[in-house]
Amino acid sequence: MTERTARISWLTDPPQGHATVSVGSRAFAAVPMSFQDAEDDARVTDAGELMAAAHGSAVAAFLAQILVRDGTPAHELVVNVTYAFSDGWLEAAELTLSVEGRVPDIDPPRFEQAALEAVRSCAACFGAPEHPALTLTAQLL
Repeated sequence: MTERTARISWLTDPPQGHATVSVGSRAFAAVPMSFQDAEDDARVTDAGELMAAAHGSAVAAFLAQILVRDGTPAHELVVNVTYAFSDGWLEAAELTLSVEGRVPDIDPPRFEQAALEAVRSCAACFGAPEHPALTLTAQLL
């Protein structure tokens, strides 16, 4: 079993105030985080942005494995994720995924099918139902 860890440390008055997020691998330095409107400060992330990053990296990993399984490994994958939240950051209302790939020997419909399989596998792995307001685009580079 593989474990991954993250640490969130609040400095003052949660959920106001400031926090930092770090990961156990130390792949990057602690990142400032806030539950306030982080769009006002380009140097501060928030839970929604971290959720989008985690979701996108998981979709990319699933898609890479699916393409290898099917004998069409990718040379490049790019996944862009956008969450739209209602009620502040508390509820994800819409999820938009854009998947692009440089994949030899695959046609666009098969790439789109693999991307959809990756999205569904990701949701199943995390125990989440498919999001009803999902928009997925997949294209070859």
